[in-house]
Amino acid sequence: MAHAAIVYKYDEPMKIEEVTYRDLREGEVLVKMAACGVCHSDLSVLNMVIPCPTPVILGHEAAGVVEEVGPGVSDIVKGDHVIGIWKPSCGTCRLCRSGKGHLCELGANATMTAMDRCKVGDTPVIEFLAVGGFSEYTILTTTSLVKIDKSMPLDKAALLGCAVITGFGAAVNKASVQKGDSVAVFGCGGVGLNVIQGAVHNGAETIIAVDLDENKLEFAKTFGATHTMNAGNENLIKELKALTVEKMGVDSSFDAVGHLGVIEQAAAVTCKGGNVVMVGVPKMTDKFDFHPFGEIFTEKPFMGTVAGSCTCRDALPELIGLYQNGELKLDELVTKTYPLNDINEAFDDIRSGKNARGVIVF
Repeated sequence: MAHAAIVYKYDEPMKIEEVTYRDLREGEVLVKMAACGVCHSDLSVLNMVIPCPTPVILGHEAAGVVEEVGPGVSDIVKGDHVIGIWKPSCGTCRLCRSGKGHLCELGANATMTAMDRCKVGDTPVIEFLAVGGFSEYTILTTTSLVKIDKSMPLDKAALLGCAVITGFGAAVNKASVQKGDSVAVFGCGGVGLNVIQGAVHNGAETIIAVDLDENKLEFAKTFGATHTMNAGNENLIKELKALTVEKMGVDSSFDAVGHLGVIEQAAAVTCKGGNVVMVGVPKMTDKFDFHPFGEIFTEKPFMGTVAGSCTCRDALPELIGLYQNGELKLDELVTKTYPLNDINEAFDDIRSGKNARGVIVF
């Protein structure tokens, strides 16, 4: 038996319930959770932005210790430390072979592969994104985890699974920020702060953080923003472009919010030939006007990115190395930790913008 936070209805608080897990199948392991970050994507399920059936255990930014291994598992043993991967990859398909494991079809609908792993009584409960990290235990497939060195603190390792790899990778891998570049980051939550970290790592000279929340703008300074601007500023676009070379706009802009108006702002402050990178998750029904005439003559591509546009098995050990060398801020990212029983408080805090990152610690 284990305790887990269950979502029964989107507009009601999660309930802490006792759950049971079925026997392990081929290629599966049972993991005892150590920590799981409270990510805005989990909140997006509660806000019905990301569709997901219920009852469900949310939490996909998770790390823990292997408790038991199933049949056919040879490279993972009991006691190994692992990070859960919400974008699993097979490692053998065309996309995986070309370094695009984040686009592998195995991760196209990970939640639907984890519909029968646990129950409350006789009621099946879903593991969100095949991780279900807001539980004392979870079942992961070997394609949905990365084994890590035991010297890495698990409460920090958990953050690498989503916020860090997504934001850092958006700047480093997708936009390929260059030394001396200028960038604008719209939205300074957990992902946006790591876009800033990625831009710093690649040598960006001007890093402009934009948010409505002054508290988040203060966080952004800690992570390397050279300038901050309140998104409510009526002259935002003009004043932001004034900070760039010849007032032409930034080399790369990032929407870490997932809002049509923010995407339009990000595009408006980007220079000709620059990159507009969409990192935040909008509603599935959202659409925006696209004017190909203007895009042709400004050569300003709109680019989506998921999971940092990288293969997690390769990127996560590299990020751990950066943290251990003092080049990646993770300690500063954790604003507050919570026991599982306080999970609804943790979600209230992410709604209010109180935290850079809240973490459930078991």
